[in-house]
Amino acid sequence: MSNESKYHAVNYSILMGLLNYSQSRLEKLQDKLDQLVFIDHLVDASLLRDILQVSNSEIQATALAAKAAIDNLELDDVNVISIKDELYPQLLKQVRRPPQILFYRGLLELAHTPCVSVVGSRNATELGILRAQKVALVLTQHNYTVVSGLAKGIDTAAQTATIKAGGKTIGVIGTTIDKFYPNENKQLQNQIAAGHLLISQFPLQQPGSKYNFPQRNHTMCGLSTATIIVEAGETSGALYQATSCIQENRKLFLMKSLLENKKLEWPQKFVNQGAIVVKDPENLLEELEREDRQKVETSAQMNIFGKTALG
Repeated sequence: MSNESKYHAVNYSILMGLLNYSQSRLEKLQDKLDQLVFIDHLVDASLLRDILQVSNSEIQATALAAKAAIDNLELDDVNVISIKDELYPQLLKQVRRPPQILFYRGLLELAHTPCVSVVGSRNATELGILRAQKVALVLTQHNYTVVSGLAKGIDTAAQTATIKAGGKTIGVIGTTIDKFYPNENKQLQNQIAAGHLLISQFPLQQPGSKYNFPQRNHTMCGLSTATIIVEAGETSGALYQATSCIQENRKLFLMKSLLENKKLEWPQKFVNQGAIVVKDPENLLEELEREDRQKVETSAQMNIFGKTALG
């Protein structure tokens, strides 16, 4: 981690700590982030005090915790990238509320490849596991990077199948970069960090919270050109990502089996909002390639019209 990156990480961590890790509060300081975070030294305590109206003792305690968390980091392969960096994932930068800082381990260049999120239930059925594995295999065979959240069930099945097939995967976790959740996926998480890409948006000293996971899903949506939900119940965290896809105009695919499950109400709701139903992994690939062709054709038409207008 470079000195500049370390300052960014510590300043961001201090600010988030003082704001009680609230992304919505952070957004209100958008015009002040440059002077609070993206500087090559530790932020001035008096500046924080004046802007945030907090006490010196609170600033000191938060700063000590933030610096200690980074100084005592046992992993030596953690890097930091800020939204100001040209290597920050451009697709993620386009969504509302992109993380200002990303902590990562592994190959950042994977975030600049064609990515598709494969997500679903932690309590997946045997058939759901097989479908997730098949989806991951087909995506891998056609050079897509598989994005998922390292949760039990569908996530684990998709990412394990991707690695086994020699593909590339990005794990976006809902904990800090130095934690493992679930603990049984510690080996898988380290494997992804070593040969693929592991991302967390959460300051190192931030306590675990169930509210982290919807934010994580929003980031996964932002990194991906499309998301496919393989299997999910009415309360699955995958539905947060589905909502983000609709809001951010990112392609959302649902396996046909979800619509055939009469116990589920949510799939039809998202179909009504523009989700695309696919019957199998090959059908998903056809839809992805069709979307790519449409983008190329649209771009070509715009270039032609542009030349005509200039001509």
